[in-house]
Amino acid sequence: MSTRPDVVVLGSEIEGLVAAACLARAGKRVVVLERRATPGGRHAREEFHPGFRASGVWPGCELARRSLLDGLGLERHGLTWCDEEPALLVPDPSGCPLLYRRDPARHANELPPGEAERLAALRAFLAKLAPLAAGLLDEAPPAAARPSAQELLGLAGKALRLRLLGRAELFTLARVLPSSARDWMEEALGMEAARVALVAPALAGTVLGPRAPGTSLFVFLREALAGPEPAGGPGALIDALVALCGALGVTLRTEADVRRIHVGPDGVRAVELAGGETIDTPRVASALAPARTLLELLPAGTLALSVERAAQSFRTRGATAVLRLALRSAPVFAGRTDQPVEHAVSARSLDELERAADALKYGVLPESPWVEVRVPSRADPALAPAGQAVAVVACHTVPHVLAAGWNAAARARLEQALLAAFERIAPGVGATVVGRELLTPVDIEARYGAPGGHLHDGELALDQLWLQRPSLVLSRYATPVPGLFLCGAGAHPGGPFLGGAGTLAARALVHA
Repeated sequence: MSTRPDVVVLGSEIEGLVAAACLARAGKRVVVLERRATPGGRHAREEFHPGFRASGVWPGCELARRSLLDGLGLERHGLTWCDEEPALLVPDPSGCPLLYRRDPARHANELPPGEAERLAALRAFLAKLAPLAAGLLDEAPPAAARPSAQELLGLAGKALRLRLLGRAELFTLARVLPSSARDWMEEALGMEAARVALVAPALAGTVLGPRAPGTSLFVFLREALAGPEPAGGPGALIDALVALCGALGVTLRTEADVRRIHVGPDGVRAVELAGGETIDTPRVASALAPARTLLELLPAGTLALSVERAAQSFRTRGATAVLRLALRSAPVFAGRTDQPVEHAVSARSLDELERAADALKYGVLPESPWVEVRVPSRADPALAPAGQAVAVVACHTVPHVLAAGWNAAARARLEQALLAAFERIAPGVGATVVGRELLTPVDIEARYGAPGGHLHDGELALDQLWLQRPSLVLSRYATPVPGLFLCGAGAHPGGPFLGGAGTLAARALVHA
């Protein structure tokens, strides 16, 4: 290349493009390398059947860090935000499913006597704690071994704000967060459908059932921090980021598979592509999975054994399979035939969630899976031909490694089970299917380069968040190799908190 880039960004998913945009705004010359033919990776719009497209592998992005993304001016490049999240449909034994919304005022006709008050009390508790949670997510973690005076003051300020919440809230927080989601929800709410509405979506990205200790944390984070999504889902966010990067002068190269990061005595020297081309650069920001970056792209012996072990120990067991459906008409959900439902789950109880999670323990397909369904074509009609629809059916309890191995029979059995679960909440939907595509965790790994087929490059677990995402020595984006930074979903806040890692890693690189 004629001009040596200041930074090469590896990967063009949301975090990589956010990092590239932030670096370019800081005056850096940036090149983004993407191994696939189009940018966006698992977040991009893809055609899976002639005329039908999906917006990302999973179209939900209610946890995108808008507080960080707003500073990029993406609205000037076509991005708009929905006014509110889509209501979540949850089946109920009464025959009238619940349409759950986070605004308690909108539940007047949805909840039985007393339940609205219980839900309002829970939401008030979450609202008090949401600013503290957001503060932790929207800032880089402190140095674990030697935090600076500024970092210590910041932590002290957070501790003071927490203390000022009141004794009752502190006691509740300390008791609830380490507990299981089941225990918390059975204490806080009386209606089983309302419990499922809070717990089921929060289990995505974990390998846990609602009885597992610590799962209350994921319910807390999702309910406290979720908000309106980008209109058009993650695909629309990718489109706006690509346009922004173009306007900022970022060079985006597709079909550019990285084979090696060259390192010299002073740190990063260059990036080598699979075809043999070498791009000289003093800094690399990798949005690829931590293990891919540190264990596959660096020369052997570059890292200390302890750092290699930390990268190897970061768990990436994918547990989500996705069935994309091209439908002749939009699905009609039982009990809500007159309402355009966009988001639904099939589980009727926390016990059903727990039984399905047992499959992950034994490496088998769930006998009675529950599914989470999105109908993204309701918000983005361009995804399907006029009058038709796209539905995305996700099962979050499908192991990456099957004890009996993945084969055609296993795939067919899983596809049939997911469609049957969808049919239970949307009778007749199977007859409207005109095309389909099943992505198991193995498929997600192969197509998008996600180790273990995990949607977030690493499990959501108590020991894989904040200071430990992906490990204590790597949690502040800079690696032990001078000039090499991690900016992907495997870094803090990572996971479903889209835009967070890219923004914070770019800041760390600029100030390094």
